[in-house]
Amino acid sequence: FKRFEHSAILVNFDLASILDDHVSDKEKSIFHTGKYKAFVTLTDVGAAATSSKDYTLRIRPLNHDFDEGIGRDTLHFSDKGGASFETISKSVNWSVPGFVTDAEVYGGSTYESTFTVSKGNEDVVFDITKYVDHFLLTHDPENLIRTQTFVIELVYNNLFDENTYFLKRLGSRNLSYMFNRPKLQVKTK
Repeated sequence: FKRFEHSAILVNFDLASILDDHVSDKEKSIFHTGKYKAFVTLTDVGAAATSSKDYTLRIRPLNHDFDEGIGRDTLHFSDKGGASFETISKSVNWSVPGFVTDAEVYGGSTYESTFTVSKGNEDVVFDITKYVDHFLLTHDPENLIRTQTFVIELVYNNLFDENTYFLKRLGSRNLSYMFNRPKLQVKTK
């Protein structure tokens, strides 16, 4: 039998707060005119002399939110209560409990974005403008869904090859240095 590695990153962003905090009239904003770009940036925090390279990651929005839990102790896993490495969601029945499958992806590949890690030490940047545009233009303020969960994973071509990509280290939301945490960036002129 063949053994393979598959890890996924789940990240949440409060997309509704973009409208709540920064837009008074949606019809006159950059979000109505489409004159902006939106990116998810994950900072490389690997200090190893060796890094994996020449592979492609993808980001896709999910149908469900997830309960991240505390998840701070990644060395001894001693946190009390649920954590992301232990349970994905307590409130929604996923297709396969504890796993993110294609059935959980919102819109299939419509809003998928990829990034190729070529050197191994670069930050990972995904263009998610197409999905943010969809979310903000269709978002109903009365809707309770405020956040959007994204899954970041290897594309299937790299998933089943002979290489390991375990050495890529990216900053998480628990870092004390806040500039290395995952970022949602909206850029306009």
